[in-house]
Amino acid sequence: MNLFKWQFANLTVPMIELEPGHLRCTNKGIEAALGVNASTLRDVYREHADRFTPLSVGKSDAKGFLREHREVFDIQRVRSDTKLWTPRDMLRFARYITSPAADEFHERVIDLIEEQARVGAIAPEEFRALEERVAALTFESIELKELKGRMAVMEDTLGITGSALGKGLQAIGKAKKVH
Repeated sequence: MNLFKWQFANLTVPMIELEPGHLRCTNKGIEAALGVNASTLRDVYREHADRFTPLSVGKSDAKGFLREHREVFDIQRVRSDTKLWTPRDMLRFARYITSPAADEFHERVIDLIEEQARVGAIAPEEFRALEERVAALTFESIELKELKGRMAVMEDTLGITGSALGKGLQAIGKAKKVH
């Protein structure tokens, strides 16, 4: 296991590498980075639990490592139910939390997106071609829906016709038995 520091904009969080490429952080690291208390983090987790992938310290080999580095992780006591969070979990907390540090982080993310976004002019001919393609796809979609509707009607008709033919054949069979 190794000790890492995750850093972006105004956030710095100590991380533990459980396996190569698999980083995790503690509640305390997220709380300190986002400037919130444990109850805020707990409330966000409860409200959005399905979005997070925590790992309990008891289900990993991290307990001894965390005890050894408790000053770095700002932990008094390492319990087996202490949760470890992925960097993605940490970013989700930043997304759901409102605090000055989280707000600053949000601004840096927006800046990064603006820097990385690609914007380019489109020629009028290219725009018209795209419009025509969308119109054609819309028309094809409408035609498919109509065909599906016709097929459903045909299936019903065939079912009724088949049933009538079956009854007719049964009647002929019974008539032959009578004669």
